[in-house]
Amino acid sequence: SLANATAHSALSLLAAETRKRLRICGNCGWLFIDRSKNRSRIWCDMTVCGNRQKASRHYHRKKEAQA
Repeated sequence: SLANATAHSALSLLAAETRKRLRICGNCGWLFIDRSKNRSRIWCDMTVCGNRQKASRHYHRKKEAQA
């Protein structure tokens, strides 16, 4: 059932190895599991949050360079 699947998923997040890899996205604030090799991921999804952050940084750098 859906309740059992949800409970199983929630309990699997409490496993010691998974807990060490839990992160909060620097853009949207969602919780995600960092599965990168060196545990350095800072966005929940590169195609959404990562792209927005990179585009914002690029815009501000370019704006400062023009000033």
